[in-house]
Amino acid sequence: MIKGFGDFKISTPGEISEYYRTKSISQLSLEELANIHLDINSGWQCLENGNISSNIYDLNETVAAGFNNNRTKQYVPLLACFSILDQIGSAYERTDQTSAYGNGIKKALDLYSNFKLNQDLEFLVTLRHGLFHDGSLTYINKSTGTKVFFRMIMGSGKLLTPSIKPWDGVYYDDLSDYITYIDLKELHVKTKEVITECRRLLLNGKIRIMVTAPRELFYKYLFVVKSGC
Repeated sequence: MIKGFGDFKISTPGEISEYYRTKSISQLSLEELANIHLDINSGWQCLENGNISSNIYDLNETVAAGFNNNRTKQYVPLLACFSILDQIGSAYERTDQTSAYGNGIKKALDLYSNFKLNQDLEFLVTLRHGLFHDGSLTYINKSTGTKVFFRMIMGSGKLLTPSIKPWDGVYYDDLSDYITYIDLKELHVKTKEVITECRRLLLNGKIRIMVTAPRELFYKYLFVVKSGC
């Protein structure tokens, strides 16, 4: 019988679900809320006074569904994966390892994956800046001087394929040699690895949750439907 979050590590998913059924939203600890937040296998957890789900679960499902439609298979996975990584890097820290990065995307990949090269992380974040700024896959970061010219692909087997030549920010007639390719399927794989590793560390007591109170995590990242299961 589960007595609290400390028993989750040695419990089955079914036993954990039964534990949640005995609790109301206000009775859940910060770690129990975080476990729901990082769960990409269960759409909902049933509680005594409602159903609770995570926006990470929704975003991950959106990526998976997005690949099945020509109208959504490019920008949707890119935007959603960046949002998940930023969220995890901002909300969680390891207690057994530190990261030199303050940016959420860099921090998430640095702490919870093997994708750690500084230039690769800088390129990804610069791409994200352009994407969120005006939807462009090219961006010149005036603060760092990083210049990126990206195109999206799938099936390459690696997250980033570097350009033949570093782009200097000039728009030549032919930019083929300056294209860095990002593989969207590999980005999704890497994002799921980050989520899974962060949750594993949470269950092992090696995660610090960077919020001021449980209600901050609850209101930012979780959704509740006030109905029975």
